[in-house]
Amino acid sequence: DGVRINEPFGDVVNWDLIPQSAISSMQLLPGSIPAFGLNTLGGALAVYTKRGNDYPGGAIQAYGGSFGRSAIEFEQGGKHDHWDYFLTGNYFDDNGWAQHNPSRVKQLFGNVGYLTDKTDLVLSLTAADNTLQGTQTLPLSFFDDVRQAYTFPDTNVNKLTFLTLKGSQVLGDGVLMGGNIYYRKYRNENVSSNVNDHFGDVDPDTGEIDTVQATNDRSVIDQESHGFGLQFTLTGDIGQMKNQFVVGATGDFGTARFTQEAKDAEFTANRDTVSISDFALVTNAKTMNRYYGAFFAD
Repeated sequence: DGVRINEPFGDVVNWDLIPQSAISSMQLLPGSIPAFGLNTLGGALAVYTKRGNDYPGGAIQAYGGSFGRSAIEFEQGGKHDHWDYFLTGNYFDDNGWAQHNPSRVKQLFGNVGYLTDKTDLVLSLTAADNTLQGTQTLPLSFFDDVRQAYTFPDTNVNKLTFLTLKGSQVLGDGVLMGGNIYYRKYRNENVSSNVNDHFGDVDPDTGEIDTVQATNDRSVIDQESHGFGLQFTLTGDIGQMKNQFVVGATGDFGTARFTQEAKDAEFTANRDTVSISDFALVTNAKTMNRYYGAFFAD
Protein backbone atom coordinates (compact mmCIF):
# COMPACT_ATOMS: atom_id res chain seq x y z
CA ASP A 1 0.00 0.00 0.00
CA GLY A 2 2.82 2.38 -0.84
CA VAL A 3 5.04 1.65 2.18
CA ARG A 4 8.47 0.12 1.75
CA ILE A 5 8.54 -2.98 3.99
CA ASN A 6 12.19 -3.90 3.58
CA GLU A 7 13.41 -3.75 7.17
CA PRO A 8 15.88 -0.93 7.95
CA PHE A 9 18.19 -3.51 9.57
CA GLY A 10 19.49 -5.63 6.70
CA ASP A 11 16.87 -4.65 4.08
CA VAL A 12 15.20 -8.06 4.45
CA VAL A 13 11.47 -8.72 3.91
CA ASN A 14 9.71 -10.82 6.56
CA TRP A 15 6.92 -12.44 4.56
CA ASP A 16 5.48 -14.17 7.65
CA LEU A 17 4.30 -10.74 8.88
CA ILE A 18 1.85 -10.27 5.97
CA PRO A 19 -1.44 -12.20 6.31
CA GLN A 20 -2.33 -13.72 2.94
CA SER A 21 -6.02 -13.16 3.58
CA ALA A 22 -5.39 -9.39 3.58
CA ILE A 23 -3.93 -9.33 0.06
CA SER A 24 -6.21 -8.28 -2.78
CA SER A 25 -3.57 -8.31 -5.52
CA MET A 26 0.15 -8.16 -6.22
CA GLN A 27 1.94 -6.40 -9.04
CA LEU A 28 5.45 -7.12 -10.30
CA LEU A 29 7.09 -3.99 -11.74
CA PRO A 30 10.18 -4.98 -13.73
CA GLY A 31 13.30 -2.95 -14.32
CA SER A 32 15.18 -0.39 -12.28
CA ILE A 33 12.73 1.84 -10.34
CA PRO A 34 14.60 4.25 -8.04
CA ALA A 35 11.31 5.66 -6.72
CA PHE A 36 10.85 2.45 -4.72
CA GLY A 37 14.16 2.82 -2.88
CA LEU A 38 17.16 0.54 -2.52
CA ASN A 39 17.45 -2.95 -4.02
CA THR A 40 15.02 -2.32 -6.90
CA LEU A 41 17.52 -2.75 -9.73
CA GLY A 42 15.64 -5.88 -10.80
CA GLY A 43 12.18 -4.52 -10.09
CA ALA A 44 9.72 -4.07 -7.27
CA LEU A 45 6.80 -6.05 -5.91
CA ALA A 46 3.73 -4.02 -4.96
CA VAL A 47 1.25 -5.60 -2.52
CA TYR A 48 -2.30 -4.20 -2.35
CA THR A 49 -4.57 -4.99 0.60
CA LYS A 50 -8.33 -5.47 0.72
CA ARG A 51 -10.89 -2.96 1.92
CA GLY A 52 -14.57 -3.30 2.73
CA ASN A 53 -15.77 -1.23 -0.21
CA ASP A 54 -14.45 -3.89 -2.61
CA TYR A 55 -14.73 -6.97 -0.38
CA PRO A 56 -18.06 -6.78 1.50
CA GLY A 57 -19.28 -9.78 3.46
CA GLY A 58 -17.43 -12.35 5.51
CA ALA A 59 -15.89 -15.80 5.48
CA ILE A 60 -14.29 -18.21 7.92
CA GLN A 61 -12.10 -21.21 7.18
CA ALA A 62 -10.69 -23.87 9.48
CA TYR A 63 -8.66 -26.94 8.67
CA GLY A 64 -6.31 -29.51 10.17
CA GLY A 65 -3.79 -32.02 8.97
CA SER A 66 -0.85 -34.26 9.69
CA PHE A 67 1.88 -33.45 12.23
CA GLY A 68 -0.55 -31.58 14.47
CA ARG A 69 -1.46 -28.93 11.93
CA SER A 70 -4.46 -26.76 12.76
CA ALA A 71 -5.47 -23.37 11.40
CA ILE A 72 -8.34 -20.91 11.38
CA GLU A 73 -8.76 -17.81 9.24
CA PHE A 74 -11.52 -15.22 9.02
CA GLU A 75 -12.32 -12.02 7.16
CA GLN A 76 -15.17 -9.51 7.33
CA GLY A 77 -15.76 -6.38 5.30
CA GLY A 78 -18.55 -3.89 4.91
CA LYS A 79 -19.51 -0.35 3.98
CA HIS A 80 -22.03 2.31 4.98
CA ASP A 81 -22.45 5.54 3.02
CA HIS A 82 -18.91 6.84 2.47
CA TRP A 83 -17.31 4.66 5.16
CA ASP A 84 -15.99 1.11 4.82
CA TYR A 85 -14.03 -1.35 6.95
CA PHE A 86 -12.19 -4.64 6.58
CA LEU A 87 -10.82 -7.05 9.21
CA THR A 88 -9.01 -10.37 8.81
CA GLY A 89 -7.05 -12.65 11.11
CA ASN A 90 -5.10 -15.89 10.85
CA TYR A 91 -3.96 -18.44 13.43
CA PHE A 92 -1.76 -21.32 12.28
CA ASP A 93 -0.10 -24.01 14.41
CA ASP A 94 2.01 -26.91 13.18
CA ASN A 95 4.28 -29.37 15.00
CA GLY A 96 6.37 -29.81 11.86
CA TRP A 97 7.24 -32.99 10.00
CA ALA A 98 10.66 -33.14 11.66
CA GLN A 99 11.59 -33.21 15.33
CA HIS A 100 11.88 -29.87 17.16
CA ASN A 101 10.42 -28.07 14.15
CA PRO A 102 7.09 -26.47 15.18
CA SER A 103 5.71 -23.16 13.94
CA ARG A 104 3.00 -20.85 15.22
CA VAL A 105 1.70 -17.87 13.23
CA LYS A 106 -0.71 -15.23 14.56
CA GLN A 107 -1.61 -12.38 12.20
CA LEU A 108 -4.20 -9.58 12.24
CA PHE A 109 -5.02 -6.89 9.68
CA GLY A 110 -7.73 -4.27 9.67
CA ASN A 111 -8.55 -0.94 8.09
CA VAL A 112 -11.15 1.82 8.06
CA GLY A 113 -11.72 3.90 4.94
CA TYR A 114 -13.55 7.00 3.75
CA LEU A 115 -14.36 7.28 0.04
CA THR A 116 -16.08 9.98 -2.05
CA ASP A 117 -15.77 11.06 -5.68
CA LYS A 118 -12.76 13.23 -4.82
CA THR A 119 -11.41 11.95 -1.50
CA ASP A 120 -10.02 8.56 -0.50
CA LEU A 121 -8.59 7.92 2.99
CA VAL A 122 -7.60 4.60 4.59
CA LEU A 123 -6.17 3.94 8.06
CA SER A 124 -4.81 0.40 8.48
CA LEU A 125 -3.17 -1.69 11.19
CA THR A 126 -1.11 -4.87 10.77
CA ALA A 127 -0.05 -6.93 13.79
CA ALA A 128 1.76 -10.25 14.05
CA ASP A 129 3.30 -12.51 16.69
CA ASN A 130 5.01 -15.50 15.10
CA THR A 131 7.28 -18.24 16.45
CA LEU A 132 9.14 -20.19 13.77
CA GLN A 133 11.48 -23.07 14.54
CA GLY A 134 13.65 -24.87 12.03
CA THR A 135 16.66 -27.12 12.41
CA GLN A 136 19.62 -27.40 10.07
CA THR A 137 20.20 -29.72 7.16
CA LEU A 138 21.60 -33.15 8.00
CA PRO A 139 24.89 -34.78 7.02
CA LEU A 140 24.65 -38.11 5.18
CA SER A 141 25.63 -40.00 8.33
CA PHE A 142 22.30 -38.95 9.92
CA PHE A 143 20.08 -40.27 7.13
CA ASP A 144 19.00 -43.35 9.06
CA ASP A 145 16.39 -40.99 10.59
CA VAL A 146 15.73 -37.88 8.48
CA ARG A 147 13.32 -36.49 11.10
CA GLN A 148 16.02 -36.03 13.74
CA ALA A 149 17.64 -32.66 14.42
CA TYR A 150 21.29 -31.94 13.75
CA THR A 151 21.27 -29.52 16.69
CA PHE A 152 18.47 -27.76 18.54
CA PRO A 153 16.93 -25.43 19.67
CA ASP A 154 16.68 -22.96 16.76
CA THR A 155 13.89 -20.43 17.21
CA ASN A 156 12.86 -17.15 15.58
CA VAL A 157 10.19 -14.94 17.15
CA ASN A 158 8.89 -12.09 14.99
CA LYS A 159 6.59 -9.39 16.42
CA LEU A 160 5.14 -6.47 14.48
CA THR A 161 2.92 -3.44 14.95
CA PHE A 162 2.44 -1.50 11.70
CA LEU A 163 0.19 1.56 11.33
CA THR A 164 -0.42 3.31 7.98
CA LEU A 165 -2.51 6.26 6.85
CA LYS A 166 -2.81 6.77 3.09
CA GLY A 167 -5.03 8.95 0.97
CA SER A 168 -5.64 10.82 -2.23
CA GLN A 169 -7.47 14.02 -3.14
CA VAL A 170 -8.60 15.39 -6.50
CA LEU A 171 -7.44 19.01 -6.57
CA GLY A 172 -8.88 19.92 -9.95
CA ASP A 173 -9.33 18.71 -13.49
CA GLY A 174 -6.48 16.33 -14.19
CA VAL A 175 -4.68 16.98 -10.87
CA LEU A 176 -4.47 14.27 -8.19
CA MET A 177 -2.55 14.44 -4.92
CA GLY A 178 -1.72 11.25 -3.03
CA GLY A 179 0.37 10.40 -0.01
CA ASN A 180 0.94 8.26 3.06
CA ILE A 181 2.58 8.24 6.48
CA TYR A 182 3.46 5.15 8.50
CA TYR A 183 4.92 3.86 11.75
CA ARG A 184 6.41 0.39 12.11
CA LYS A 185 7.63 -1.37 15.27
CA TYR A 186 9.43 -4.69 14.75
CA ARG A 187 11.23 -7.04 17.12
CA ASN A 188 13.06 -10.27 16.35
CA GLU A 189 14.30 -12.68 19.01
CA ASN A 190 16.53 -15.54 17.90
CA VAL A 191 17.98 -18.54 19.72
CA SER A 192 20.28 -20.84 17.78
CA SER A 193 22.43 -23.86 18.56
CA ASN A 194 25.73 -24.41 16.76
CA VAL A 195 28.46 -27.01 16.54
CA ASN A 196 31.87 -25.77 17.65
CA ASP A 197 33.95 -26.20 14.48
CA HIS A 198 37.16 -26.06 16.56
CA PHE A 199 36.23 -28.92 18.90
CA GLY A 200 39.30 -31.11 19.40
CA ASP A 201 41.73 -28.54 17.99
CA VAL A 202 44.95 -27.85 19.85
CA ASP A 203 45.73 -24.25 20.77
CA PRO A 204 49.23 -23.61 19.33
CA ASP A 205 50.05 -21.16 22.12
CA THR A 206 48.89 -23.09 25.18
CA GLY A 207 48.80 -26.63 23.86
CA GLU A 208 45.32 -27.09 25.34
CA ILE A 209 42.65 -29.08 23.51
CA ASP A 210 39.34 -27.33 22.77
CA THR A 211 36.76 -29.47 24.59
CA VAL A 212 33.72 -27.24 23.97
CA GLN A 213 31.29 -29.21 21.80
CA ALA A 214 28.77 -26.50 20.92
CA THR A 215 27.57 -22.96 21.52
CA ASN A 216 24.18 -21.43 22.20
CA ASP A 217 23.63 -18.00 20.68
CA ARG A 218 20.79 -15.57 21.18
CA SER A 219 20.18 -12.23 19.52
CA VAL A 220 17.60 -9.44 19.50
CA ILE A 221 16.75 -6.91 16.80
CA ASP A 222 14.67 -4.07 18.27
CA GLN A 223 13.62 -1.72 15.51
CA GLU A 224 11.41 1.30 14.85
CA SER A 225 10.79 2.94 11.49
CA HIS A 226 8.55 5.62 10.08
CA GLY A 227 8.20 7.60 6.90
CA PHE A 228 6.09 9.44 4.40
CA GLY A 229 5.36 9.74 0.70
CA LEU A 230 3.78 12.53 -1.34
CA GLN A 231 2.92 12.45 -5.04
CA PHE A 232 1.17 14.67 -7.59
CA THR A 233 -0.24 13.27 -10.83
CA LEU A 234 -1.18 15.57 -13.74
CA THR A 235 -3.11 14.07 -16.65
CA GLY A 236 -3.89 17.22 -18.63
CA ASP A 237 -2.28 18.48 -21.82
CA ILE A 238 1.25 19.83 -21.65
CA GLY A 239 2.47 21.66 -24.76
CA GLN A 240 -0.71 20.58 -26.60
CA MET A 241 0.18 16.91 -26.03
CA LYS A 242 -1.49 14.40 -23.73
CA ASN A 243 0.72 13.56 -20.76
CA GLN A 244 0.63 11.76 -17.45
CA PHE A 245 3.20 13.63 -15.41
CA VAL A 246 4.10 12.34 -11.93
CA VAL A 247 6.30 14.09 -9.37
CA GLY A 248 6.84 13.17 -5.73
CA ALA A 249 9.07 12.80 -2.71
CA THR A 250 9.60 10.15 -0.02
CA GLY A 251 11.31 9.82 3.33
CA ASP A 252 12.08 6.64 5.25
CA PHE A 253 13.72 6.67 8.68
CA GLY A 254 14.71 3.80 10.93
CA THR A 255 16.62 2.97 14.10
CA ALA A 256 17.60 -0.48 15.27
CA ARG A 257 19.58 -2.02 18.09
CA PHE A 258 21.16 -5.44 17.52
CA THR A 259 22.53 -7.44 20.45
CA GLN A 260 24.06 -10.90 20.38
CA GLU A 261 25.19 -13.15 23.22
CA ALA A 262 26.85 -16.57 23.25
CA LYS A 263 27.70 -19.29 25.75
CA ASP A 264 29.37 -22.69 25.67
CA ALA A 265 27.26 -25.84 25.52
CA GLU A 266 27.50 -29.60 25.22
CA PHE A 267 25.32 -32.15 23.46
CA THR A 268 22.86 -34.58 24.95
CA ALA A 269 22.24 -37.93 23.27
CA ASN A 270 19.48 -36.43 21.06
CA ARG A 271 21.61 -33.39 20.00
CA ASP A 272 20.08 -30.89 22.40
CA THR A 273 22.64 -28.21 23.35
CA VAL A 274 22.80 -27.82 27.13
CA SER A 275 24.57 -24.72 28.39
CA ILE A 276 27.69 -25.13 30.52
CA SER A 277 28.48 -21.41 30.98
CA ASP A 278 26.75 -18.05 31.21
CA PHE A 279 25.85 -15.82 28.28
CA ALA A 280 28.56 -13.33 27.31
CA LEU A 281 27.86 -10.25 25.22
CA VAL A 282 29.36 -10.48 21.73
CA THR A 283 27.72 -7.60 19.83
CA ASN A 284 25.83 -4.49 20.89
CA ALA A 285 25.27 -2.20 17.91
CA LYS A 286 22.89 0.62 17.17
CA THR A 287 22.13 1.63 13.58
CA MET A 288 20.27 4.57 12.09
CA ASN A 289 18.98 4.98 8.52
CA ARG A 290 17.79 8.17 6.81
CA TYR A 291 16.62 7.85 3.20
CA TYR A 292 15.22 10.76 1.18
CA GLY A 293 13.95 10.46 -2.36
CA ALA A 294 12.58 12.67 -5.10
CA PHE A 295 11.25 11.44 -8.44
CA PHE A 296 9.36 12.45 -11.54
CA ALA A 297 8.14 10.62 -14.62
CA ASP A 298 6.31 11.65 -17.77
